[in-house]
Amino acid sequence: MNGLIKIDENTTDFSMLYTTPMDSGPNLARARINKDNTAEHNGEMVEGIPAPSIALNHPDYGDVFAKDTYFRIFAETMQTSVYDPDSQKFSNISQHFMSFKNKALDWFGGDKCGWVSNAEREKLRASDPIAYATASKAKLSRNLFGLIRMDKPVAASGEKVEIDEVPFRIKLGPSNFFEIGKLLPSIKKQYQMEPFNCDIKIGYELKKAGSNKYFVLKYTPMVNERRALTEVTRGYLQDFADLITMENEQVADKMRENMVPSQVKTDLDVGATIDDEIPF
Repeated sequence: MNGLIKIDENTTDFSMLYTTPMDSGPNLARARINKDNTAEHNGEMVEGIPAPSIALNHPDYGDVFAKDTYFRIFAETMQTSVYDPDSQKFSNISQHFMSFKNKALDWFGGDKCGWVSNAEREKLRASDPIAYATASKAKLSRNLFGLIRMDKPVAASGEKVEIDEVPFRIKLGPSNFFEIGKLLPSIKKQYQMEPFNCDIKIGYELKKAGSNKYFVLKYTPMVNERRALTEVTRGYLQDFADLITMENEQVADKMRENMVPSQVKTDLDVGATIDDEIPF
């Protein structure tokens, strides 16, 4: 691999792949949407954080924030999960998938953690309340993998840092799911280029749902500034593909572990294959 990801072969806590990274997990910068102008660092409150902004948890620098941020997308996947608010951990996670038509096994041998479309879920409300409750717990997300660039980044540590084409990932929830999913194919079709051939400038739109306020990301592809792959960046295509495959395998391992007590056979036991096609 390209030096992109550091893996501890003894890793058994799969939740660290999807929440805050730990020393024994994949060492890859993770981005998120930030809406606060303060941050905590070593138990102290840091002020002057740009908001809204993108926050990047960097394995060397800690949290870094910037309003003007650019993504180059090398791969994207969909995934479903169930979060337990009581334990504050995920109780189920699916494999990555590229199409809703593909089956995505989860920790318990199900398909996509029981997730179904909104239309299908509403049909269950009256006909099968138990299935409706199960489907309502499963959340759909989109994962982006690529390179991130930040203008005038602010580190919570106060350290002066530079973020220029750093390998990263970001997990986008339901409110940020669809727009980027429409943009990436349009870059290929309309501009005859791959998403990794251009920077995508990130913008922010404030939304309200009752008393809840949140930001939705807006995207401006910089298609007039074509970015060619280099010897180094070309290697990231395989690096991200390897990471996605590894995470699919870890979900399958977790599933097998859960199936052992009841000796339940799964699609993997009877010769089915994981669709690990990587886009772009």
